[in-house]
Amino acid sequence: MVTTHHHIHHYNIRTRYANISVIDTGGNGLPVLLIHGNSSCKEIFRHQINQLKGQETRLHMLALRPKMIGS
Repeated sequence: MVTTHHHIHHYNIRTRYANISVIDTGGNGLPVLLIHGNSSCKEIFRHQINQLKGQETRLHMLALRPKMIGS
């Protein structure tokens, strides 16, 4: 399911090993992939979104959530 807030898309990608939560600013600009470090989350990039959105870039921020075995 995709939700949109202030023209920013939020969605999840389910894989066999993890759920990947994505924030995508959309557009046709140069794609920039932002991946957070250990013990952090994609929301750490909120300041970069405000600075780079609309500047010939399309930002993708990912948050990896490993699946528990058996789930």
